[in-house]
Amino acid sequence: MGKIDVTRIMQVLAERTTTFLAEESGVTVSGIEYEMNSIHRLELNHTTALLNVGGNINMYVGVSFEAPLIEKIFEGYAGDLDIAEDERDEGMEETAGDVVNIVVGNATADFADSGVLINLSPPVVLKEAKSITRKKAVNFYQAALTTDHGRMLVFCVGPKDLFDGKLNYI
Repeated sequence: MGKIDVTRIMQVLAERTTTFLAEESGVTVSGIEYEMNSIHRLELNHTTALLNVGGNINMYVGVSFEAPLIEKIFEGYAGDLDIAEDERDEGMEETAGDVVNIVVGNATADFADSGVLINLSPPVVLKEAKSITRKKAVNFYQAALTTDHGRMLVFCVGPKDLFDGKLNYI
């Protein structure tokens, strides 16, 4: 089994997210700020999508969007499709789930040769701003990406067995 370097995982996730945003929605990332396990409180935004990542990593990996940014990504995804107003929220939730699935799925390719075993669950989408205060046994890692359409967080929280599927402590 390969060794886990969470700093490298966060860098790869931020790079993959930056590429995804540019290619899929024309959004440019103008800055990235990393915080590696020095966070006391994780502040989640308007829409958050998470994956339960198993294997050697044993963490939740998520992306959390400010409202204007997920709207812009959704518009890029929808393209010229005529989406009814009452279907936009559901479409943005599906888009958030797609983003975390694609970004994390693509990032796993960077670790395939290192012997790191990775299993992914289907994404879960949270539609609420939320704060999670760090307890002793918990680790928070994040990359805050700044764009012209708002900020987003790419984050890892673990170990995952201390949380339920909506990042509530158990």
